Amino acid sequence: MPLSESKLLVRVDAGIQAGTERVRSIHALAREFRHRGGQATIVCNEIPNALRRRIEHDCITVQQIANVAGSVDDCFETKEIIDQERPDWLAIDGAIFDGNYINQIAAAIKYVAIIDGSPRGQADLLVGDGEADSANANWDGFGDQVERLTGPDFSMVDSLQARQPLDRKAVAQAKKILVWIAGADIDNWTLQTLQSLSDLTSKGTASKRLIVDCLVGPQYKHLAELENFKRHSNASLRIHKNLDRIEPLAERAELAIASGHTGCYSLAYFGIPTILISTPESNTNIIAALHQNRAAFSIAHETHPNTDRTPTIVDTIKNLLQDQFKRHSLSHHAMDLVDGQGIKRIVNRMACCSLSLRLAEDADCATIWHWRNDPEVRSVALNREPIAWSTHSNWFDEAQADPNQQIWITENAAGQTIGEIDFRFDDHHNQAEINMILDQKCRSRGAGVLLIETALKHLFATTNIKYVVAQMRSGNIASEKSFRAAGFQAIAPAIVDGVMASQFLFERDSEANRFTKAA
Repeated sequence: MPLSESKLLVRVDAGIQAGTERVRSIHALAREFRHRGGQATIVCNEIPNALRRRIEHDCITVQQIANVAGSVDDCFETKEIIDQERPDWLAIDGAIFDGNYINQIAAAIKYVAIIDGSPRGQADLLVGDGEADSANANWDGFGDQVERLTGPDFSMVDSLQARQPLDRKAVAQAKKILVWIAGADIDNWTLQTLQSLSDLTSKGTASKRLIVDCLVGPQYKHLAELENFKRHSNASLRIHKNLDRIEPLAERAELAIASGHTGCYSLAYFGIPTILISTPESNTNIIAALHQNRAAFSIAHETHPNTDRTPTIVDTIKNLLQDQFKRHSLSHHAMDLVDGQGIKRIVNRMACCSLSLRLAEDADCATIWHWRNDPEVRSVALNREPIAWSTHSNWFDEAQADPNQQIWITENAAGQTIGEIDFRFDDHHNQAEINMILDQKCRSRGAGVLLIETALKHLFATTNIKYVVAQMRSGNIASEKSFRAAGFQAIAPAIVDGVMASQFLFERDSEANRFTKAA
């Protein structure tokens, strides 16, 4: 497996101010890393015992530290843990830890992924949408070598914990409302929203049986005012202070009103029709992504057709409460947009970073021969006959001497050889034929996709090849899935050496988009 023997260390924070939401999402990342064959350690300040037990149940180590997050003592203690663990990867919460802290603790680590925030620290992957609560949220200082995993495709929805409803039917009139304005909410949009709902109820516009769940985090600044409003509200209002409650609340909500924060991706995953309010703390990239894909309704992005004015929150809530078709459409587009595979895609990119390619050497000849004669490989090859050593040796020598052929060996972070890719170019170096063999122990969990993607990235960086063609015996389902997942498109089959072969084509022009949906 590409991540076999690789180690991930996660630095995240919890506690009264931060809550546990970020620990829970990064726990899902560490769990997927572990599932791919790696080892994971989460380093955290305060952490509830129940959450710690859940993490350790997934065979993930938890190291708890006592010092204030980001302090000099914290940095020293974390560096000591890094010296003990010697991880290959550091995943760090960039909204909490600044670039100076990251550079100090990451000095001896191979790869760094900054999650949901972008201080000016060294990084190989940036995961998030380019804006966060941090004042350091500027992605322009990292350079072109950094991969940026942005948008709904890389949203960190924990699909194992948040099970998507299979059939969310829009009711005639929405009665169960979720209000979730994240952060400190300086302008108190939470209260303004609840007042709008209460007004609609008192005027008879909305059902008097309206049930409103209001979710506020530990940073919310107006709790006393909110509690006072609750005593006089016309709606049935319940206030929730624990962000861990989002899954059960989302499962029963028929309409949500939220600001632009990463939790909106969870609402979309659940298929909850959502009204987005733009606040000073909102992530405008998230709002734009959801609105442009018709997965949520952004008040800031809409105008009345006749007056060109922005609709009020009262108007918008009133219309969506009663518009069954509109809510159904928002729900449908939301679930199409956020599929819950974002964490898998992030770990795929981590695995690709951990892979390296080198040209095959004479010492690799025997290894490749054993791979080619593996019974499983021969059973799906176009020519199923075993390959004699002399035949293989001649092929290997000729390939190394042929300017129109390249044989590459792939190694994981531990230096283990995990597979072979060879390219055969046409005379004009316009098209290449690709062949791939994986070591038997790596044939699972998307390793083939990663191998193909890594090879394509290298090929396009070092040659002017425009088209890559893969040929395989019809019925080779595993290879077909790998090439499709890597972005290849099926084309007309062909007869190769008297055998019907399926063919798949990858065009260089699609290279920029090939990682978006590769799970």
